[in-house]
Amino acid sequence: MTTAHTRLNHGLLAVSVVAAFATLLTRSGPAQTAPDAAATVAHLRRYLDAYEPILSALVADEVFEQRTTYVTEYGIRHVSARRRLASDVGFLRLPGDLAWLGQRSVRTIDDRLVGTNPGRLDAVFTSAGSDVLVRAKAIADANARFNLGHPRSMNVPTLPLDLLGRRRSEHFDVTTAGPARVGGRSAVEIRLRERAPGRLIALDHEQFARTDVRAWVGDEGALLRADVTLHAPSGRGSHDVRVDFAFNRALGALVPVRLTEVFTGEFGEHHGRPGGGF
Repeated sequence: MTTAHTRLNHGLLAVSVVAAFATLLTRSGPAQTAPDAAATVAHLRRYLDAYEPILSALVADEVFEQRTTYVTEYGIRHVSARRRLASDVGFLRLPGDLAWLGQRSVRTIDDRLVGTNPGRLDAVFTSAGSDVLVRAKAIADANARFNLGHPRSMNVPTLPLDLLGRRRSEHFDVTTAGPARVGGRSAVEIRLRERAPGRLIALDHEQFARTDVRAWVGDEGALLRADVTLHAPSGRGSHDVRVDFAFNRALGALVPVRLTEVFTGEFGEHHGRPGGGF
């Protein structure tokens, strides 16, 4: 399993990645009872509509620690590799109601400067012109290879934001799992299951994974936590991403504070966690 933890300031393998991120403002209110799923999703999407311009203005510093663990046939776990990435992480809502683009631009690996960096995110995100998407995609593709385990660019906190937004609604069946608590706050858990076959997230060789999302929705529709599970087309593995949100006093908003990623499958395990804090 590969686990990574990240911290932001303002395989088939089993891979676990946890990232702590630099943290939309919500007011405290009475404990929420569990409405129906459609009402909760509508509440959440109104919240996300207001949230997007706040989060899309951020570029944060990240420390991302990863390790790869293989499990022998006797059940013994063996750590075979470790890696520490220091990066910029940015959140960008593409124009024209396109997808969220969250991406990592790695500056150093184990304190060594990365020699081939296609550009800094802050320069891309503050620029204008038709080539913004091309430049941003080039950064995401170039940096995907720096992860331990399988190269990937989806281990960013904007993944659940994109899947939970209005533009994806036709792809999911939605149910509610009832009241819950997240970080001491009242919430309603909703579950979104992508209709088969998957059409949203392409893996290697352009095969599509089927995607499930669990979201914990708090007061005023605030997103407190989200889990995304990608089911491998072969049926022999999954990719799980959890993003937790918390209030950041400096920003006056809820922002991503932790991302946990886990790959599971037939070839071993990967783990990662964040290094340091805010």
